Amino acid sequence: MKLVTDNGNKILALYDKRVYHIIKPLSEQDRKDIKMELDSHIYESMARNPQADEVTTLLYALEKLGEPETFLHDVVAERKLNQARKTFNPVHIASAVVLNIGKGVAKSILFFIVGIVYLISVTCAVIALLKPFFPSKIGVYTNSDELFMAGWIENITPGTKEWLGLWFTPVFILLAVLLYVINTLLLKLIPKTKTTI
Repeated sequence: MKLVTDNGNKILALYDKRVYHIIKPLSEQDRKDIKMELDSHIYESMARNPQADEVTTLLYALEKLGEPETFLHDVVAERKLNQARKTFNPVHIASAVVLNIGKGVAKSILFFIVGIVYLISVTCAVIALLKPFFPSKIGVYTNSDELFMAGWIENITPGTKEWLGLWFTPVFILLAVLLYVINTLLLKLIPKTKTTI
């Protein structure tokens, strides 16, 4: 969007810079869509509510639209969640989880649980990959007291039995992949929130 006055363009550029900072985690297409919607709102508001000069009209339109840090947060969180649902990309998923925590008690609890399951998935993968380097420290164990332990065990007591042996790595990699895929598929079941600018 281009205005007539230099001051109007400077104000709009500063506002656009704030908007870009907020929508930066989104895909290029989502950023373009949001920018076009905002420009449309600003243009329509300026056309409907002309003031004494262009700068005053622009400031009135921006004030009416609101602070981008406030009204864009939900839009970014929802679009990032949609991106995570489509791509299965761990970076998008982590970003979506972080952005959606704090969106009401129920949603926060749900995304906290989703985040924990992803963390467990990553932990399973890491210890599976470490098993060949620390074969006597990592595994699935039970001892004479029937205590079950899995993962990194520093002090193995006599009478402790390791159950998976060489199968530990493939089993835990499979477990990590299954947790990751199931958790990401469950993201698709979370109802989409209607967000508008």
